[in-house]
Amino acid sequence: MIEQRRINLFVLIFMNLIFGTLILVWNNFKLDMIYFCICSLILIYSGKTKRFIKFLIFYLICLYIVFYIKLPDDSFFSFIGFISYSNVKMCPTYMIASFIVLDIRTSELIYVLGKLGFGKKIRFACTITLKFIPIYFAEKRIIKNALKLRGIDVSFTKPIKRFEYYIVPTLFRASNIANEMTESAYTRCAMCTDNMNSIYYKKFDMVDFILIVMLILLVASWGGGFIDKI
Repeated sequence: MIEQRRINLFVLIFMNLIFGTLILVWNNFKLDMIYFCICSLILIYSGKTKRFIKFLIFYLICLYIVFYIKLPDDSFFSFIGFISYSNVKMCPTYMIASFIVLDIRTSELIYVLGKLGFGKKIRFACTITLKFIPIYFAEKRIIKNALKLRGIDVSFTKPIKRFEYYIVPTLFRASNIANEMTESAYTRCAMCTDNMNSIYYKKFDMVDFILIVMLILLVASWGGGFIDKI
């Protein structure tokens, strides 16, 4: 099934660690486009077509602002241009990060971080932080929908009412979620000193090796200056 097709988590983490740094170093739009296409193929291969379309629209909007709109020479618009250019550079990293945060099981993420040499406290802290993000935003949507159902307006034009009816419940719910996730970590034997395994871990297959070769060729082409000759 297409939901079971995905890239090995080791490869995804190294992609974001290595290429998340390299894209800030190289100043070549062709390389940015090639890497964006590779990350797009990863999402499509993993069955996340709708998410890819959202990222593509976001990428094209930022691309249009950077290359086709003449922004006024003003500090505010300069900031808008800088944010748009940063999003063009970092969009592939966002794509891979979204897959790690939203689609990777908690036990597999803990297992892989352990294999990468992270200490027990660090890998559990990283996992809880990453998994907290989608849960937090889901809870915010629930609170917001509940307020709409009761006819309570919490728009930005009413800051005091928004703080009372929206911000405060969200903070209290976030605190409860943090406690629940901590208890879940203990349930998953967070303090166990034995080696941990994951029944969800996906081993390397041919697609993973093909992707690794593509990434190595991309770095070699950048280092050898071949991309600039195209």
